[in-house]
Amino acid sequence: MTAHRLSLAGIRSPRALVFRTVGAAPGLAGGAAALMVVQQVAEFTVPVLIGVAIDESIAAGNLGNVVWWAAMLVLNFLVLVFAYQYGSRLGLRAVESVQHSLRAALTERLIAPTGIAGHRPVGEMLAIAGSDVTRLSQAVLIVIFPAAEFAALTYAGVALTLIWWPLGLAVFGGGIVFVLTMEVIGRPFRERTEREQEHIGDVGAVTADMLMGTRTLRGFGAAAWAIDQHAAANISALAATKRARAAEQRFIALSRSMSAVLVVAIAVTAGFLALNGAITVGQLVIVVGLVQLVIGPLEALAINLATVWLAALASAKRVLALFAEDEDRPEPLGMQHPPRSHEDPPVLEVHAFGQRIRVSGGQIVGVAAPSAPANALGAQLRRCGQQEAGLMWLNGDDSSVLVARELAARLLVATQRVAGAALPAVPTQLREAAQAVDPALSGGELQREALAHAYASASPALVLHDPTSAVDPATEQLIAERLRSAVRGRAVLLITTSPALLAVTDTVVACGTAGYTRGRHHDLLADPGYRELLG
Repeated sequence: MTAHRLSLAGIRSPRALVFRTVGAAPGLAGGAAALMVVQQVAEFTVPVLIGVAIDESIAAGNLGNVVWWAAMLVLNFLVLVFAYQYGSRLGLRAVESVQHSLRAALTERLIAPTGIAGHRPVGEMLAIAGSDVTRLSQAVLIVIFPAAEFAALTYAGVALTLIWWPLGLAVFGGGIVFVLTMEVIGRPFRERTEREQEHIGDVGAVTADMLMGTRTLRGFGAAAWAIDQHAAANISALAATKRARAAEQRFIALSRSMSAVLVVAIAVTAGFLALNGAITVGQLVIVVGLVQLVIGPLEALAINLATVWLAALASAKRVLALFAEDEDRPEPLGMQHPPRSHEDPPVLEVHAFGQRIRVSGGQIVGVAAPSAPANALGAQLRRCGQQEAGLMWLNGDDSSVLVARELAARLLVATQRVAGAALPAVPTQLREAAQAVDPALSGGELQREALAHAYASASPALVLHDPTSAVDPATEQLIAERLRSAVRGRAVLLITTSPALLAVTDTVVACGTAGYTRGRHHDLLADPGYRELLG
């Protein structure tokens, strides 16, 4: 049995997400709950068997029945141990299975072609996909252990009712009041848990930023400052964790105090009943044994039902916020016409700077523009959403009507840099074409890694935006020389002011202060405005 595929679509509130998580592995959780119910009932049966044995064997003077009741106790303990061992194992499988499904669903959203509009730190996303998903998956325990604890309390309540009905009523009524009270009292604990998770995410974000910019920080002599920032984030997280743990301990202490008051009241009442002869010695043993056992489920209900529930709610709020981030490139409302096959020779058309720029398969077309309009164009091309309708066309299809997965298969808009360690391996010849070196750390190395992965992609159309802005001139020249062979057969739009790269293009569209010009790079060099644009 495995967990059902967990879908987070359509969930609007953290409470709904917790409920969806609780029911995500019905087979495993149901089996575990059934076994744990058997375990709890068997445990509560121990004092019942002992009390009945006292009344029917010892008190009645029938010592021959003692062996029979002893055998029943042994059998009961065997059932108890078996149910606990296999129930715990199924419960662990249920939690791990749901955790995997949750993490897979969140990861699928993070890497979807539609992207994420919000700019969250990497460390924060790692914390949510890690510790928050782990806490949320613990909500499955609400189906398992509280169900067993409710069954045990019901069993104890029925047994005590059969002995003297007010005792059973005290267990039932006191248990309900106890659980509802814990839900209200536990709200401050939930709020502190939310803040704790936020601070832990901040630590991860600072750590990720430091690792990404180690060489830059050293170059500016800012290593000590970065360490201070990391230390400050850790101190804040430690303080938040201490406050959360203190709130948790106060919550548990209060729950234990309330359950102890209830148990002592029932035990004292049973003692007076025995002294007055209202109940037998065996029944007194049953009452005392059940009352001693009742305190365990009552406390566990406060922890498993309230604490786990509240912690899961806090984490569900963060998971849902990340999953519900706006899409960077939303899916269109509907297809205007069926997309053409992207196996045809690629044709890329872009409307920019008042020009219609057409790039056919095997062509490299350069766009030279000042930094601000060039960056704006790059951002527009990366979005290609409904708000950018009419901006880009692929083989005659407006990119704004293509679903994100179809668009991702036909076009790659390469960013200027990417964390190479997070990407799959690239063939050696493509690394050489991008002049890639050892594992990427510096800006230039990150940029060459991004270019290598652009070469390695299967997209028939490429948009490269300043792919060599962080590399040295010698490396840039090598990249320029190998560019055409590395992108052979594709339609490539190159946004750059690098003379070395523009020299290998088929044509250049230049946006200068005097207007727009189009032509071969070497021909445009005669224009002073073009030379000024290239710097």
